Amino acid sequence: MATHIYDSFVSTLHNHFKRKLENISAEFNFDLGPEFEIAICDLLREFLPAKYGICRYIEAKHTLTESAFLTAVTQVEKVKKLCSQREPVAIYQVDPHIAAKVDKSPLPNWPDQRNPVFGMILSRYAVAVDGKTRSDSSMEVNDFLNSVLEKLTKSDFLPDIVVAGEHNYMSPTAVNNGENQPSLHYIPGRTAGYQMISKEHLAFGAGLSQLAGAMDWARLGRMPWLRIVNDSRFPEADET
Repeated sequence: MATHIYDSFVSTLHNHFKRKLENISAEFNFDLGPEFEIAICDLLREFLPAKYGICRYIEAKHTLTESAFLTAVTQVEKVKKLCSQREPVAIYQVDPHIAAKVDKSPLPNWPDQRNPVFGMILSRYAVAVDGKTRSDSSMEVNDFLNSVLEKLTKSDFLPDIVVAGEHNYMSPTAVNNGENQPSLHYIPGRTAGYQMISKEHLAFGAGLSQLAGAMDWARLGRMPWLRIVNDSRFPEADET
């Protein structure tokens, strides 16, 4: 059996995540209602510090059909577009209250700011190329992902990763020195497309690891505390 670095961290994480899903599914019917999304939220609370909630957005789907995929992409785009309006944290900015004085070129394969929102689509199952029939075949799911990828409209706010069941995921590649190289983020202007990856019984772990890597890059910006405090002192100022 293949082993991976850090005591097979990715495969261990994948198996832990899968067991959690199986335990929760014994109590809830994931095919009905929002139970799957609630379960994903509970699992991520174990995995990520609460402060990173404002740095990532996850569309959780029980089964990733063509319709679910396109809907999830649209939702990710809306959230990433909205969050792009917030004040950016510069790459070399060491304090959110002090502007960065160092002007350097962007880092290869990394965003131009330290607080981009990370958009993820995460599904327990995926389908074959017909877009409807659930499949456990990594080859069939890979064909499905390639087919729906062709239907996407070019955008600056596409997902940073799509996990399609436990064997498949698609992750962005960035252009660096004329070559396409793996990246943790979908970077506007530099992402060339997606790499389709089929790894048996590893996709959950790989996807969560990429999420963790993106959160490690993230630096939170400043909260507008003065405006918040003044709003509490003089609420009538906004009432006309």
